[in-house]
Amino acid sequence: MEEKDLQLLEAAKEHVISTGKWMKFLAILGCIGAVFMILCGICVMAFSGVMNFGFYDVPGGSIITIFMGIFYLIMAGLYIYPILCLLRASKAAQMAVEMNSNEQMVEFLSNSKSFWKFCGILTIVMLALSVLMIIIAPIAVAFSVM
Repeated sequence: MEEKDLQLLEAAKEHVISTGKWMKFLAILGCIGAVFMILCGICVMAFSGVMNFGFYDVPGGSIITIFMGIFYLIMAGLYIYPILCLLRASKAAQMAVEMNSNEQMVEFLSNSKSFWKFCGILTIVMLALSVLMIIIAPIAVAFSVM
C-alpha cells in the first residue's frame, strides 16, 4: 500500500489541533494534581504521629494515617500513565497537522485510545469496588455491633 501525505479537511485539522491543546492542558493539570497527591501522601505519613486517631498506635504514628499516605502515593502513581498518554497525544496531534504525517496521526489516535481505555478500565474497577463496598459495609457494621 502506498503511503500518502495526511489529507484532512481544514475543519478536521482545527479539531485535531484543538483536541491536542485540551489534552496538553489536562495533562498539565494532571501533573499538578499528581505532585499535590505526592506531597499530601508524604505529609500525612510524616505527621502521622500528630494526626493520631487513636486506632492501632505504632511507634511513629497511626497505621491508619500511614495507610492514607500510601494510598495518596499509589493514586499519584496511577496518574502517571494517563498523563503520559495525554502528553504524547497532544504532541503527536500538533506534529500530525504541521507535517501532514500519517505516522503522527496514528500516534495521536493510539495514545488517545490508550488514555480512554485506561479511563474505561478504571471506571469498571471503581464500579466493582463500589458494589463490593455496598456488600461488605453492612456485614462489617453487623460484626462491629456484635
